[in-house]
Amino acid sequence: MDLSQVVTIEKFMKKRLITGIFIGIIWIAVVVLALVLEGRVSLFFDLFVIMLSVVAALEMAWVLRQKFARPIEVLVVLAVILGFGAFITLQYVNGGASAHFAIPAFTIAVGLCVAAAFIWINVSKVKSTQHAITTTFVIVYPVSMLVFMLGLNYIYPLEARAAAIIMLFLAAPLTDVFAYLVGVTVKGPKLAPSISPKKTISGAVGGLAGGILAGLIVFLLAHTGVLGFLSLDRITSLDALHFIIMGLLASVATQGGDLLASMVKRRADVKDYGKLLPGHGGVMDRIDGMMLAAAVIYIYMLFLVQLA
Repeated sequence: MDLSQVVTIEKFMKKRLITGIFIGIIWIAVVVLALVLEGRVSLFFDLFVIMLSVVAALEMAWVLRQKFARPIEVLVVLAVILGFGAFITLQYVNGGASAHFAIPAFTIAVGLCVAAAFIWINVSKVKSTQHAITTTFVIVYPVSMLVFMLGLNYIYPLEARAAAIIMLFLAAPLTDVFAYLVGVTVKGPKLAPSISPKKTISGAVGGLAGGILAGLIVFLLAHTGVLGFLSLDRITSLDALHFIIMGLLASVATQGGDLLASMVKRRADVKDYGKLLPGHGGVMDRIDGMMLAAAVIYIYMLFLVQLA
């Protein structure tokens, strides 16, 4: 490796570090604004997830059209607006009594957009079935996955909602950090070389440790009363095991989501989902694991609340 290559790598790593710090600040700001400043239901968190969804969906559409038929972007954005709008609206109907219809309402709304895609190709002279298929793919992934992240904002009671959001913004980053540190230190056999050549089995195990740590941190925050609104002992007597399991499952989901996103990129022959985040790629490159982790946390936290 010559001097020019070393300099290029150093510049890339510096750029990646600076962007990583910026992303970390954004994550912290989201948690603080959503939980501390706005209280029970955060409009800021809703808008943040909707913004992520639009950008991530358009990035996915861009990736797919590099090798496949171009998705119908207007229907993708419409799916975000109608689907998330239906989900949020049902949270307030009848004083929240209709909240359990939120996911079905979301499904119907995005389903109509999928149906519209197939109607579109029948009246268009330039669109084919392939365009409808790629449009459907984007509406399912990432749009439909991100509704679970939005759902974290509507878990009741307040303490469970707070724990779920903090768990997401701890488990996913800690999984990535521990996976990287253990992977580059221990190395060893590759995890899935045909999908992501740099990932190792040792790194995956390290990532699981990061998820477990996240679960323990949330448990301690919840039960020590360090943060008053996180005093989960008021809603459940469950021990640390449930939080460890939740962190572990979130870590598995994070790593699975990362591999899934990498597989899509490989099929489309692209390196990153975009260039919005220097050194990191696009928004999808940063939230690919968080999307699946949010789904796991949402479902598990609803389970815990039922046990309370």
